[in-house]
Amino acid sequence: MSFTKLEKIWTYMWPALLYKGKEVEGKPLELHLSKGRLRLQVEDAIYSYDDLYHVFQKAFAKVDLPKNDSKALILGFGLGSIPYILEKNYHRIFNYTGVEYDNTIISLAQKYSTPRLKSPVGLLHVDAMVFMDRNRQPFDFICVDIFHGGIVPAFAKENDFLLQLSHSLSQNGLLLFNYMKSDPTDFEQFFARFLDFFPQGRYLDLGSNYILTNK
Repeated sequence: MSFTKLEKIWTYMWPALLYKGKEVEGKPLELHLSKGRLRLQVEDAIYSYDDLYHVFQKAFAKVDLPKNDSKALILGFGLGSIPYILEKNYHRIFNYTGVEYDNTIISLAQKYSTPRLKSPVGLLHVDAMVFMDRNRQPFDFICVDIFHGGIVPAFAKENDFLLQLSHSLSQNGLLLFNYMKSDPTDFEQFFARFLDFFPQGRYLDLGSNYILTNK
């Protein structure tokens, strides 16, 4: 679904509510057109906001992105801020596999978000843990953007999941793992575990979040 330029300009003053319904942790999920962009949120917690999703916007500027037509995997696709930013700001066209466990969000993405992308997107309604356990194909680019209640779920910090990520990267593939700052000790422990599987790994300090990368 597309919006006219006038409709987008109008939303700089008055955001338009496009959807309000399914509850997430007792709070209604809302989709707004705000500042000409799709903003998915639960009250004051923003899940997706097109190119104003600053964490990945900043991260992409600090890494060497894969070339066009690379195979990309997004765990926690949401409304597709990641491919939107990559197309609009970095002129990257990838072949995407998007993994999203929430069927309502998938429906919203298919209605409002993916039709505006040039990149081909295959959206899968499946839990990231299940997908990774079954995946056998390599990807040139993997973005992990999964949170439960504002924190990275326990399974995503386990050795098995990190091993699956390492096996799913192509030889020169790039991994970006979004990690919200909340517990410094927890992060230090996770980063040490991350280095066991990605010895050249590092992290980018992006304010409210870290992005861990394999190189």
